[in-house]
Amino acid sequence: MNDWLKGLLAAGAIGVGVYSCSYVAGNIHSRDAWMQGTVTSFGREGVLFHTYEGTLALGGEQRSESIKFSLDAQARNGENTESLVGLLLESLQSGDPVRLHAVQPLWSYPWRARSSLLVIEVEQHNE
Repeated sequence: MNDWLKGLLAAGAIGVGVYSCSYVAGNIHSRDAWMQGTVTSFGREGVLFHTYEGTLALGGEQRSESIKFSLDAQARNGENTESLVGLLLESLQSGDPVRLHAVQPLWSYPWRARSSLLVIEVEQHNE
């Protein structure tokens, strides 16, 4: 067998191995959490990969800590992305607090989300 063919097969095997590991890591959650706060920003971002990104002020706008979150473009957890977008935009416009259920996979591709915290459920809380 030619050396270039051996190199090509080795490169292909390495590529398949890396892809397989990253796919598995994308489905393993290192964090599964609920958080409550006020959505301070939300929208579609990106030049090449358009993803939904947002910021949540934990405990409300008067708090100093905020976190960034994304909606999973691949919806691997069975969430309805369109419904989540509607709830988050409504919360942003009204200023009402929300509870977010989010997971954090070990690995995420850039076309899936920018932030590593992926929202899978939104509950509105009107005070």
